[in-house]
Amino acid sequence: MQTRNKRQMAKFEKGNNHGNRFEKNVSGNPAGRPKSAMLSDALRRKMLDAMPGASEKTVADGIADALIKQALNGEVSAIKEVFDRTEGRARQFVDVEMNVFSWKAAIVDYGITPEEILTEAKRLLADEFENDNDESISE
Repeated sequence: MQTRNKRQMAKFEKGNNHGNRFEKNVSGNPAGRPKSAMLSDALRRKMLDAMPGASEKTVADGIADALIKQALNGEVSAIKEVFDRTEGRARQFVDVEMNVFSWKAAIVDYGITPEEILTEAKRLLADEFENDNDESISE
């Protein structure tokens, strides 16, 4: 039965005295998300270049002119793009069906007793309280 494996996977390895995957106040991704992609940067630079054959226009101006020309010729995708870029995209609605999570059913599925939950909650709270006191003493 899978409930036994699920329960074993949910537990922390022996020796874990923190109860969390990461140390407190330490990022799991210290470098953070990159500010922008290289291709996006290159395209932005090229958009500022002078349009070939028309030095008073930029590449961005040329692309905008071509898009407007397509829209004026009745191309629906070009019309949509112009409106999306100038007026903002139309609001989209999502139909969401929500199911209420049943903690009791989850407990039964994982084969955990209410006593085990209370014991683990007390241990986690005690560890957290102990860590908070350690931090305030070291400050």
